[in-house]
Amino acid sequence: MNNSKQTATELPKNFRAYGFVFFMAGAFFHCMDFLGVEDTLMWGMGLGFLGAFLLSLYFWGRLAVSRKVWKYLT
Repeated sequence: MNNSKQTATELPKNFRAYGFVFFMAGAFFHCMDFLGVEDTLMWGMGLGFLGAFLLSLYFWGRLAVSRKVWKYLT
């Protein structure tokens, strides 16, 4: 049947991180092609703000739940 021996190759350290960085760089340059410089930067800033806002809501919500803030509001 199949007599070939397969060997496992060791991947370099941070292999996935490099892949993610290259993927994001490609996505950025495609965005630059389609939208232009100014719109790409505005879109990126908007998404950065949205991400920071959602993280802030998440952490404030966790703080409110852990301190049971609703008891003090009534």
